[in-house]
Amino acid sequence: MVDNYLAALFVASNFQSRGYGKRLLDHVKKNRDYIELKVFKKNKKAYNFYSNNEFIIEQELLSEDLKEKEYLMVWRAEK
Repeated sequence: MVDNYLAALFVASNFQSRGYGKRLLDHVKKNRDYIELKVFKKNKKAYNFYSNNEFIIEQELLSEDLKEKEYLMVWRAEK
């Protein structure tokens, strides 16, 4: 985490689909009211993971470095 920006969340491929990513994300959510992140549009697996964990698309962007479409996604704690 960099302030409220989730810069990276990686789970080794042999441990994926076992709930570790969700547990890590839930741990981060406990201490935040707002989280934002970027995910490449073509990365359907990552998009689905964040979407299933209450993140919504705030904006569609074009990555300056790679010239790839990406989503700015945000999560807000319920009040």
